[in-house]
Amino acid sequence: MTNRQVTMNPTTNISATGLEMSAQYKSALPAAPLDSASNTPEGLAPPSAAGLATAPLVDFAQSGMRTAKFPRASLAQKGDSYLLRLPFELKDSFRELFKTATWNPVDKAFVVKATPANERKWQAFLQRASEFEVALAAKEYAEATAEELSATYRRIQESRDSLSRERDAALKRAEEMRTSIEEIRSSIENLGPLREAAMHREAEVSAEAVKTMNEFLDVVRPAIAVFDRHTMNEVLRGTLAAARKGYSGKDRLSELHNKMCKARRDLQSVGYCHPLLDELCNYSLNRADKFERTTPLLQSTLLTGLKPFVNE
Repeated sequence: MTNRQVTMNPTTNISATGLEMSAQYKSALPAAPLDSASNTPEGLAPPSAAGLATAPLVDFAQSGMRTAKFPRASLAQKGDSYLLRLPFELKDSFRELFKTATWNPVDKAFVVKATPANERKWQAFLQRASEFEVALAAKEYAEATAEELSATYRRIQESRDSLSRERDAALKRAEEMRTSIEEIRSSIENLGPLREAAMHREAEVSAEAVKTMNEFLDVVRPAIAVFDRHTMNEVLRGTLAAARKGYSGKDRLSELHNKMCKARRDLQSVGYCHPLLDELCNYSLNRADKFERTTPLLQSTLLTGLKPFVNE
C-alpha cells in the first residue's frame, strides 16, 4: 500500500504527496477543538494517512470514491468501510479471501473494514480475477476459432463436392463424346460415302469442346489477372493486420480499402464479382470488427467464391 503524507496549515490550505494518478480521493479534515487563545487547532499535528482513516471525517465530495483498476470489479471507500463490487461469477473466489464480508443491498456491494489488510486482499482478488478473465477470453477465442475452422472446412468440403460433381459430369460428357466419335468412325468405315461428313462432324465436336474450355479460361484468367495486378493476397493480409489494430490501424485500413474497391471494379469489368469482396467495400472504416471477421473468409474463397457479375 502506497504511503501518503498530508500536511496542513492553520488556514484552509492543504497539500498532499504520494498520491496515485489513477485513484480518486475524498477531501476530509479531522475534527478537533480550537484553542481560544491562539485560534488554532489544539495540539493538532500534521496527520498521516493512517490517522485520517480513524479520525471523524467532514466529507467535501460525497460522491468521491477511490476505485480500483479493474474493468468489472471495483473498490470504493465509504467512511471507514470498503464497498466491494464484482461480477457474480467471481463470488466464490471472492468468498475465499473475504469470508466475513457482508452484503449491503442499498449500495449493492459487499462491505468490509477499510484496512490495509483488506486492501491487500482486494489486490490479491483482482489478480485472481485477471487470471480468470484471461482464461475466459482464451476459451472464448478458442471456441470462436474452432467455429471458424469448422465453417471453413464445410465450405471447402462443399467446394470439393461441387468440383467432384462437375468432374464426374465432365467425364460423363467426355465418355459420351468418345462413344459418339467411335460410332461415327464405325459408320465411316461401313459407309464410305459418309466418311467425309463424319470426319467433319468429329472436327466440329472437338472444336466445340475447345471453344467451351477457352470460354471458361477467358473468364477465369482475367479474374486471376485482376487479383494478381492488385496483389490481392497482400492487400487482404494487410487489411486483416490493420483491422486487428483497431483505431491505430485506421489510416492503413483506409488505404487498403481503396485498393480492394479498385480491384472490385476491375473484377466486374471482366464479368465477375465476389459477394465477400462486395461486403468489404461497403463496410464503414469505423467497423474494424467487420473487416477482421470477413477478410479471412474472402482469403479462403478468393477463387471458389467468384460469381457472374450482372449489372442491374
